[in-house]
Amino acid sequence: MRPYSAAFMNTLRCEFRWAVSPLQRSSWTREQGCALSPLLFDLFINALLLLLDSTGIFHLVLGVPDWNHQAFADVLSLYVGSTDNANTLLDIVSEFQ
Repeated sequence: MRPYSAAFMNTLRCEFRWAVSPLQRSSWTREQGCALSPLLFDLFINALLLLLDSTGIFHLVLGVPDWNHQAFADVLSLYVGSTDNANTLLDIVSEFQ
């Protein structure tokens, strides 16, 4: 599963193997350049990553430490071993908003 931003701001779409989700519009944002944006993002992303860690869902790659996400700057990638697990993590991210 690979979420990626579309050409429009505040939009999201997910790709998993051959399937691509419809374009989704995000319901909340902060203006770029706002002094609070970095702090709000840090608070948001740290809480979300802790929640994802607590699920017990992992990528299932043998010989590699267990984890289910990578985050850098404003990009979050989820790694799972099944479609059901992917949907579970996406539901968590969606509810977290």
